Amino acid sequence: MCIKLEDLSFDLPSHLIAQWPLLNREDARLLVFLKKEDKIIHTVFKNIPDFFKKGDILIFNSSGVAKRRLFGRRKTGGKVEIFILEKENENFICLLRPKRRLKNGEEIILPQNRICKILDVNKGVVHFNFEDAEEFLERYAQLPLPPYIKREPQNLDEEYYQTVFFEDKSSCASSTAGLHFTHSLINKLKQKGVEIYYVKLHMNFASFRLLKEEDLKKDIWLKEYYQIPHNLIERLKHKYNRLIACGTSVVRALESFALNGEIEGYTELFIKPGFKFKLVDSLITNFHHPLSSHLLLVASFCGLKKLKEIYKQAILEEYRFLSYGDAMFIVEVEN
Repeated sequence: MCIKLEDLSFDLPSHLIAQWPLLNREDARLLVFLKKEDKIIHTVFKNIPDFFKKGDILIFNSSGVAKRRLFGRRKTGGKVEIFILEKENENFICLLRPKRRLKNGEEIILPQNRICKILDVNKGVVHFNFEDAEEFLERYAQLPLPPYIKREPQNLDEEYYQTVFFEDKSSCASSTAGLHFTHSLINKLKQKGVEIYYVKLHMNFASFRLLKEEDLKKDIWLKEYYQIPHNLIERLKHKYNRLIACGTSVVRALESFALNGEIEGYTELFIKPGFKFKLVDSLITNFHHPLSSHLLLVASFCGLKKLKEIYKQAILEEYRFLSYGDAMFIVEVEN
């Protein structure tokens, strides 16, 4: 299938881009697409257990969001923004602003007069000249809210931009489909006989970067680190009803494992329409940005034409979009 950039473009009204979280996570709206019936249902997220059945497996991404947006200054006094994407050996890979003014070997003064050194401006390699860098970042850096949230991070973001089940803080973006779940809702699913498992995929700049025309000609996407636990691998050897991924990051981790057999490592898997899924049957996800790789992945579950119809209806119904927005559930097998 030949996909063009214009196929992934649509007019998203700015007032539908959610700027704040719902204080009751379960109150988010939920659009359910029953694939085999070609039917759309409008409901609320707290009713999502109605679309599960005993023997389903639901998998979350347990990687939490780290504070990764840090501000410093040059010795000349100019301000510098350091957005940390991931750690690589003893250094950090970062987005730097203003990149064009910075130089290799330049030292940046951070809060508390700590120092970091820019090793490679073009690749964004930065070395922090102190051992307690992670503790320092947790105290002085900000949560990296996406650029389409037009405000500074607030105290409530430290709670609501994290899932309730995160295990560590290793991502620079949230697995937003999981933000709607509460412990109570997860317990209701377990009581219904749904099995819950967790994988990790450390989300980085791949979550923010929008697609370019040349990207659509490639079979790889920006790499992200993932881990699949042994207990899930053992479970997948036995019969189950459906495997439901909560979030595009979970899909990418599971299908990478299915293709290469590696339980951890970096994936460059680029999922787009025509992809043959080996593990994942159904998907819970948020409504995504035009031209995003996430949008292309979601289209792989229902077809690009159908996804456009769903998004058109979601916009008409004024669903909330993006990280703090509402959710959709593409159900492969009807109840």
